[in-house]
Amino acid sequence: MKIILCKVLLCFYLIGCTVNTDINDKFTGYVTELDYNQKTLVFKVENEVIHFQLSNYKLDIITLNHLKQHMLSGEALYIESQKINGENNITKISDIDGGIHGQLYK
Repeated sequence: MKIILCKVLLCFYLIGCTVNTDINDKFTGYVTELDYNQKTLVFKVENEVIHFQLSNYKLDIITLNHLKQHMLSGEALYIESQKINGENNITKISDIDGGIHGQLYK
């Protein structure tokens, strides 16, 4: 009986270690600050301000200008991110209608 119990517990432990914990957080809000030199984007979601890192996200000049246009016009964006070492790293930026901006570095 002890051997079976140990096997069951070992199975639960191994399954727990293989579960993907890299779940994307999803936000809808407004860009309040964009600094490509510092690789940061500040985003306002309701009454909360969230700082995102762009170090793993590739933006070309056209996309960067489009994001600044969103910031100036107050148009909402949709951002997905993962917490890596305590920092929010963007994995996807898109318009509310689904148009994607930029891409992850591969």
